[in-house]
Amino acid sequence: MNLHRALFEEADLSGAGFSNANLRSALFTRAVLIQANFEGPKIMNAVLTAANLEKANLMNAELDAADFSQANLRGANLQGAELDSCRFFGADLRGANLANVRITKTDFRDALFDENTIFPKDFQSSRTSF
Repeated sequence: MNLHRALFEEADLSGAGFSNANLRSALFTRAVLIQANFEGPKIMNAVLTAANLEKANLMNAELDAADFSQANLRGANLQGAELDSCRFFGADLRGANLANVRITKTDFRDALFDENTIFPKDFQSSRTSF
């Protein structure tokens, strides 16, 4: 599915399926994506600022330069995702599963984590970027 530069700003897409979609430069600012399925897509240069991705599935997603600043990712599943040059500035990652995530040049400044957040083995929560 090609959704290159698609505009979903403030849309309610709860439970929507985006598996293996091309979401390059898609705009999801303030979108409601509760329990949406993003398993395996290419999410490059997409803007998801202040989006609600609570319990969303981003397993094995390729996230390159995606902006999740101020996004709600509580309980989201990011297992096996690739995070390259992403921004999670002020994002809520409490209870998120980041097991086996590959992180490169990604900014986690002011992101929220808790005892239920599952980190990759090499993650150091005291660092603001990887």
